[in-house]
Parts: sequence; C-alpha cells; structure tokens
Amino acid sequence: MSYTRMLKYWPFLVLNLLFAFGIPFVVKMSHVATLANVLGILFLVNGLFSIYLGLYIKRRGAFKVMLLVWPILFAIAVWFGLEPSLYGYAFAAMYFVIESLAFFVGQQNDLDYEEQIPIDEGYHSLK
Repeated sequence: MSYTRMLKYWPFLVLNLLFAFGIPFVVKMSHVATLANVLGILFLVNGLFSIYLGLYIKRRGAFKVMLLVWPILFAIAVWFGLEPSLYGYAFAAMYFVIESLAFFVGQQNDLDYEEQIPIDEGYHSLK
C-alpha cells in the first residue's frame, strides 16, 4: 500500500491504537473492577467498536486484510500486559469474528450493476 493511500486511513489507525492501547492503559491505571472491565469495556465498548470498524471498512471499500488490524493490535496489548492473558486473546478472536460479521453481513444484497449482463428486450416468460 502506498504512503499516500495509507494516509487516507489515518483515522482508522488512530482509533485502533486508542482502543487497543489507550483505553486498556487508562483502565489498568484507574483500577477498575474486573467485572466492570470485562463486561463494560471489553465486551460492550470494544464489541461495538468492532461492529463500527467492520462497517467502516466495508463502507470505505478497504482491503479485507484491514479486518485483522484491530484484533492483532489488541492481542499485542494483551501481550504487553495491559489486559489479562487469561481471556484477552479470546476477546481478540471474538473481536475478529464480530468485525468480520459486520463486514460480510448484507454482502449478498449488494447489486453489482457494472457486472450484470444487459438484456435487450427485457425479461420473457420461460414457457
């Protein structure tokens, strides 16, 4: 990917870094209870963020490989110790699944008008 094309996705990269490293760092420093961290931050906030990223990547027409950026960054944050590894890697896998579902749901309804074969006289009955 060229440098100028990469600059087009800078909000995507900044948000990924913020959610992967910034929020876990703040939660770890503020000593939030484990239950609130797991349910509130890891499950709800990051799950909704995964849905948003899947739809963002789909809307922008970005490469499908970009679906891997957020879960890999979160797994790196778990490796650095910002989240417990007991369930951190499972959440990274869950974020990938949620993001992929948000990306691929509704793809069958997208019409590719450029790829359709034109019919000169319209549809005819098949008798």
